[in-house]
Amino acid sequence: MDSTADQFFDGRLLAECLNKNWFLPLADAKEIVAAWKLRCNTKRPHSTLGNLTPEEFAASSGQAGPAG
Repeated sequence: MDSTADQFFDGRLLAECLNKNWFLPLADAKEIVAAWKLRCNTKRPHSTLGNLTPEEFAASSGQAGPAG
């Protein structure tokens, strides 16, 4: 992943997940971030993937799906 993609991902993670949740124990944080990651890979379309989810894009290209 290049620096621009890293920065974009970091910004999305902050805006959509970390800034919207209050984490108490570490297990709580892991659960919330895992749920966000699953939604990002299976429910939210990405403009860079032709407005497909990563899961849909992987299926259409014959590749394995994103790691959960």
